[in-house]
Amino acid sequence: MNYKVMAALGLAVWLITGGCTEAEGTIRTAAAENFPKIQQEETNRNVTSMGEIDGTPLTSQDFVIDELHLGESLSECIERLGNPISRKTGSTREDCLWSDLRVQFVQDTAYIYSKRPDLTMNQTFPSAGAVKIGIMNSAISTSRGIHVGDSREKVVRSYGRPAQIVWNGPQKQLYLIYEKDAKQLIFTIQDNRVKEILLSFAGEEFPVSHPEAMTSGLRFTDEDFCIAGYRPETDFQEHSWLIWEKKAANPEEEIWYFPGFGVRMDSRTRRISSLFITDNGMVTHRGISLGDQLSTLEFLYGEPQKLEMNLADTHPQSAYIYFSKDKETVLVFYINEKEKTIQNIVSMKNPQIPNPLQPTLDRIRNVRTINQQRGK
Repeated sequence: MNYKVMAALGLAVWLITGGCTEAEGTIRTAAAENFPKIQQEETNRNVTSMGEIDGTPLTSQDFVIDELHLGESLSECIERLGNPISRKTGSTREDCLWSDLRVQFVQDTAYIYSKRPDLTMNQTFPSAGAVKIGIMNSAISTSRGIHVGDSREKVVRSYGRPAQIVWNGPQKQLYLIYEKDAKQLIFTIQDNRVKEILLSFAGEEFPVSHPEAMTSGLRFTDEDFCIAGYRPETDFQEHSWLIWEKKAANPEEEIWYFPGFGVRMDSRTRRISSLFITDNGMVTHRGISLGDQLSTLEFLYGEPQKLEMNLADTHPQSAYIYFSKDKETVLVFYINEKEKTIQNIVSMKNPQIPNPLQPTLDRIRNVRTINQQRGK
C-alpha cells in the first residue's frame, strides 16, 4: 500500500466501553433505525476461512441458483428437481418446497390476464413462472460459493458493495441486496451469519435501488457517513421503539449507547457530534463492521484519504480516514495492526478539530486518579 502516513505518533484512540416509506419495522441504510444486538466474534480469524476477495463485476450467472433461472415454469423445475415435497396453490401464485429449495411461481393464467389492456387487475407480475428461488440450507451454494451459515463478511468479500442494505428490526435480521437487470440476490443475515439466500425479481421482496447514487462520480455520498440512520451535525431524535442501554452525561455533552452503536451529542442542543459502532450487530452503509479484516475494508472503501498511525504503543494501531465531499465529516476505521482487523468505527466532524471525546476521557482519567489516591 502506497499510503501517506500522517501524524505518526498523534493517533487519538477512541475508548468505547460500552427517506423511504417502508413496511413496519423494516428500514434501509439511508434511514436505518433499529439494529439487533449481536455478540462480537473473535477478531483473530483466518482470512482463508471466509474466502479470497472476488472483485469481478456481477454477471447474469450470479442470478442463477442451482441452474434454475427466474421465469422457469413449474414443469421445467419438476423435470429438473423432481416432484416437490409440498405445494401450496393460491389464486395467482403457487409455492413449492423441495428439500433444499423453495420456489414461488406466478401462474400463467394470472400473468396473461394481468397483461390484457381490457382488464384491470390490482396486481402486476414481473413474469410468469418462477419469481422467487430460495436456498433453505447449506447443501446448495450460490455461483460464488456462498452457503447458508457463511459469515456476513464472506458475502461482501465475494460480491462487493451491496446495492442496498435493509434491516428488519422486529425479526433482528438484515438483508444484503445485490441487483442486476431487474433481479435481486438477497442474503438474509442473522447473528452475523447467512440465514437464507433468495433470488427474486426486483420489487417482489424489495423495491429497486437507485444506482445513480453509486455511479454519480462521487467517491462517497452522505449515506456513507451515516450510522443507524444518523449523521454527525444533525439533530438527534430518539426512535420510539429503540431503547437506550446506558448513558454518560455532563452539562456539556451526552453519550447514549444503543444496541450496536452509540451517539454523542451536545447536551443543550442535542446536536450529534459523533457516532460509533459497538458490535457487529451494526454495519456501515457498505456492510463493514467490527472484527472485519483490513483487506475487506480496502476492498469496499479503497485506499484511505488519510492514514494516521500510532507506533509508540505496545499495541500498534492505525486509523483509516475517509472524507465527505465538503470535508466536514469523516468516517474513521481504527485498525489493530497486529491482527489486521477493524477495532472501532467512528463517524464524526473533521478530525482537524480536537478529539471531541478527549474532555470526557480526561475527566474520567482524573476521577480514576483521585479515587486511586483516596484508596491508598
